[in-house]
Amino acid sequence: RSPPILHLDVKPENIMFKIVNRGLLTKIVDFSSSVYASRRAVQATPLYASPEQMMGKALPQSDIYSLGLVLYEMLTYPLCRRYLEERAKLLLHGKILHILPQPRKLNKQIPEELEKIILKAINPNPTLRFNSISEFKAQIEQIIAPSREFRFNSTSR
Repeated sequence: RSPPILHLDVKPENIMFKIVNRGLLTKIVDFSSSVYASRRAVQATPLYASPEQMMGKALPQSDIYSLGLVLYEMLTYPLCRRYLEERAKLLLHGKILHILPQPRKLNKQIPEELEKIILKAINPNPTLRFNSISEFKAQIEQIIAPSREFRFNSTSR
């Protein structure tokens, strides 16, 4: 069995959506930075890179971290932007700090269950994140069922 493929550059620009049969199909594109997990390469957009990835030790949980940051940004933008930029600067200088405020502090409309999922995905310690993308996806699907409707206020973008 071959090692898993790591994307290593999960960011909003690399996520595409398509409406299919009244559902939303999500695809991650641009695998130009991807590698097999055994190679442990580092090539990423610092704004979304995991701490271990910036230290040259990419893991399958690195993509989970990046996807968690994308979700964090989607739900807390624009207030989160300065925190994400500061985090990226610190990572580039070898400092691994978790300086992001909890999502609900920036957007009170985020359900508590979703906040817990986001915080687990972006935990600086990869062993405390989800074990797989499938596990991450299953947790999100449990709280965002097709029958549940989310309303965003007119200022959310």
